[in-house]
Amino acid sequence: MVNRELQMIKIVLLFTICHLPFALFSQEREVEGEKYIEGVGKLQVIRVIPGDTLHGIARIYLKDPSRWPELLEYNTIPTKDPDLILPGMKLLVPVREIKESMRAAKLIEKRNIVKYRRRGEAKWYDAVLNMELFYEDAVRTLSESKCRVRFATGEILRIGENSLIILRPEEIRQEIKLLKGEILASKARVLTESAIIEPEKKGKTIFEARIKEDRATEVNVWKGEIDVKAGGRTLRIKEGFATRIELDAPPLKPWKLPEISKEKLKEIEMELTLPPTTQLKIQKVESIGRFKPEEIDWQSIRKKVERRKNKKIVDYRVKISVNKTFTNIILDDNIQVVKKKLKNFPDGIYYVRIAPIYNDGEIGKYSKIQSFTIDRRPPKVVILKPKQGEKIEEEFISVKGKVFDKDIRVEVDGVEVIVDKDGNFQRIIFVPEGRHLIKIKIIDRNGKEFYFTREI
Repeated sequence: MVNRELQMIKIVLLFTICHLPFALFSQEREVEGEKYIEGVGKLQVIRVIPGDTLHGIARIYLKDPSRWPELLEYNTIPTKDPDLILPGMKLLVPVREIKESMRAAKLIEKRNIVKYRRRGEAKWYDAVLNMELFYEDAVRTLSESKCRVRFATGEILRIGENSLIILRPEEIRQEIKLLKGEILASKARVLTESAIIEPEKKGKTIFEARIKEDRATEVNVWKGEIDVKAGGRTLRIKEGFATRIELDAPPLKPWKLPEISKEKLKEIEMELTLPPTTQLKIQKVESIGRFKPEEIDWQSIRKKVERRKNKKIVDYRVKISVNKTFTNIILDDNIQVVKKKLKNFPDGIYYVRIAPIYNDGEIGKYSKIQSFTIDRRPPKVVILKPKQGEKIEEEFISVKGKVFDKDIRVEVDGVEVIVDKDGNFQRIIFVPEGRHLIKIKIIDRNGKEFYFTREI
């Protein structure tokens, strides 16, 4: 009898809670959301490849690898064993927890054709100035092409033409796998098929490494000293000397490089120096939103053009840049060509100006700058409560979470829940005895569905 009465009381309480105004919960959700944002901040996406485990990823990326269980708070892993995460998954890792050296590098200079390939993927994409490059991403340059990469530590790497490298930062210094071509570096540890190149840790070092047609490695040291390890030997190469390392052989005896002028040395040093930035007064830029490339809201962009009486608009000229000042324009063409080319661009923020083309061929005045974000990722979702595998003694529990994209709908165990203006959602559900799988469905603005589960 007592149990029956308790059951009735719980049902009445559940009914009352579910019919209370949503605002009563909003403050708690906002506090939870603010705590999450303040404590986590920006998230970095890491692609899982065969052989990866949660422990292994934590050792590579986190300042404190022992905190790997916290990654479960930001990712839904479809297995009870965190060491069996599935290849192809993308894990969210809080940037503030990532080692400085493991944070994204940036492409700060690009000449002609430069490609990049993400870790664990096979497809190559056209690189874009200021794009981010992550652990074990590959960069390739073609003929008469080159680029420069700036790491989070401030070090700059120059990649010459017809080159292929893989970025692989370590905790203390950057590590680079040079597979083809040549690089100019300072503090980076360089791995080639025939050698390991270790710059001295103190003092300034500048050196070149080059892969020859016979797969041998040649190293020129312009400043400082480096160690070259190969064939069971370590050879110290001093400033102004060079060596060659053939496959499965120790380094050859160093030879002296031709003398270079102070001006030439300064020119080489400048290749590894970030140019001073000019402080410009930048106007406030309106963002039109976050889209997949094929879903960009061109109608909103076209609304900004100036229209003239007695002149018919027959087309639009579009300029797209990777910065607000439009000093790095990457597209300048009519609107149809721009739409087509944007499909191959990587995710990131872009800036756009548009001008009308009239029936007499005149190009009108360009609009104010607007920004948009290309984002192909599924909606970002964090399930805050309950935790995976949590033991629950109560019959009724609160399922809480947060979405980070607009126009998202959420269903918890088949019932749609309200998502507040900050992306927080919550539902009280009844949980029978034994194991229970909570099913959470996320529907994006295009109606595409994504599924997450929590077993308790």
